[in-house]
Amino acid sequence: MILPGRELISCQLGSHRATHEFQDSPATPVLVHNCGTSPNDRAGTDFTDNGRQTVYDANEAKNGGILKCDYCGRTVERRASRDANGNAIKGLPDDAQIDHEIPKAQGGCGAAHNGCVACRACNRDKSAKTVEQWDDELRDFLPEE
Repeated sequence: MILPGRELISCQLGSHRATHEFQDSPATPVLVHNCGTSPNDRAGTDFTDNGRQTVYDANEAKNGGILKCDYCGRTVERRASRDANGNAIKGLPDDAQIDHEIPKAQGGCGAAHNGCVACRACNRDKSAKTVEQWDDELRDFLPEE
């Protein structure tokens, strides 16, 4: 939905491609995420197995056949999360995981365009934040140049 006085644009955030709406405010423009407006976007849901595979395939294609975290660049490995008896296996920092770039908690969808490969360490640290929120949080800890 576009409200009067707002501009609708298409953009890309990492591997995320969607239509977004900029709202003007007196202080700063605000990006409103419109992921999930299409029935195929699967708003607020997990990725399907096919969607996960699509994200893994795209990551390998852009990294010469090697899975890498889209956030930190670490080489990651796909591992089973359960053993043959169904017991949980302790995760490792370089486990490959599929992350919602725009979190489900903030309206992100389960479509492949909202997914990226993340190492377990980055995925856990990012949690339910958007990439921008996580980036702002990380900048608070970096020394000023």
